[in-house]
Amino acid sequence: MLAFHGPAYWIYTRYWIHGRTFMNKLYDSSTTAIGRPGTGKTPGGEVIPGYDHLARLADDPAFDAALANLDIAMGFVFFGSVLGIFLADRALKADHRQMSVALASWQASGLNSCLKHRWLKTTFWTLLAACSIALVFLYLQTGKLELVYNYFFTVGSEIEKIRWRREDGGFSYFWNLFFATVAVFTTVYAINEVRFSKVTALLVTVIFIALIVVGKMAYLSKAPVLVYVLQIGLAVIISRSLRVSRNAMVSLTAILVGGALVMVFVANSSMTGISSGLIFLFYRLFMIPNESLVEYFLAFPSYLSHTNGLDNRFIAFFLGEPKLLESYWRVAETLRGVGGSTTTAMFIADAWAEFAWAGVVLFPILLGALLRCLDTLLIVRLGKTSASVAGLSLGYYGIFIALSTSLFTALLTGGLLMIPFLVLISGFAQPWRPAGKVG
Repeated sequence: MLAFHGPAYWIYTRYWIHGRTFMNKLYDSSTTAIGRPGTGKTPGGEVIPGYDHLARLADDPAFDAALANLDIAMGFVFFGSVLGIFLADRALKADHRQMSVALASWQASGLNSCLKHRWLKTTFWTLLAACSIALVFLYLQTGKLELVYNYFFTVGSEIEKIRWRREDGGFSYFWNLFFATVAVFTTVYAINEVRFSKVTALLVTVIFIALIVVGKMAYLSKAPVLVYVLQIGLAVIISRSLRVSRNAMVSLTAILVGGALVMVFVANSSMTGISSGLIFLFYRLFMIPNESLVEYFLAFPSYLSHTNGLDNRFIAFFLGEPKLLESYWRVAETLRGVGGSTTTAMFIADAWAEFAWAGVVLFPILLGALLRCLDTLLIVRLGKTSASVAGLSLGYYGIFIALSTSLFTALLTGGLLMIPFLVLISGFAQPWRPAGKVG
């Protein structure tokens, strides 16, 4: 959160949005080089050049008030998260000493298998093989293999690939949920368990991972594959230690930057030069998340009314009210004038759009408390097992979703609510005990 919304937030809101940095000029050059057309409209409907969108945001009469609200909200994000952690510790009767002992125990102990009996191993690997077969049939039935090949391995314009992504990317809700949560958990779980199994299990694991990569590529976006690779890399690291070393940080950064660059050039086949790719990557990773925050706080309530949760299907159903179109559609159409595009931002933007200051105050506390509860469950209570490592890996993805969409999405699609159940099901053979008591 500090990486994307700390110094980067300050640079964007105080300098970038006004075009006052050297990076602005470099980005202008890179976007001109790949021929990105000007897109965007004012709320009145006048077409404006793409980069003038920044100037229009800064010149909006409501910008100063929106930025002041956003500054306060960002303060609540950090304060509320810490408060949520504190409240979770009090509720679970945990403290810093217990966590320190658990971390030391994790560092010193080896990984424990959750499949202690032969019938458990046979059942798990058979189910994994059956799942792999089901994925093959899914790809053949939906034509995803041809779609992935055309998108990633043929030359096409950026506009054409955006159209493919909108019309054909992804799967049904069930499979989307599977690829986002269960597939990730199962991948890490299998990687950890394969060291306790035979060579056949390794073959099944490799095939399963390859099929999941294809499924991630079927979303026709660079993010799913990159995040999946990062999750696997992170799982390998945390299976050894929860204290991230300098070498581990360098490795993860190299994977992130290298993988992202490859995906940037794939998605923008007309882009040339590493420097253009790096500038574009800087913009996408650090400026766009903060630009989205500004757009949300500018749109609500100046152009759109707070939804009171009615853009969430569950809340709307519970209240017996018609569901509103999701905010990420309406914000993009209102401020950019581009139908069919989306503007997604971290959970505090959605909290503001739905419940105004009540959401800004409560959502960070809830997220901080939930993450602390999961840490205590997996690290302090369970210890280093295949299930706990897989749960932590999925939890990091949930945090990523919270930092890019809404809290509700992080709970469901991000898998934060599923972690205790997946760990309970897959870790049934491992006795639950305080992790600090080894032996």
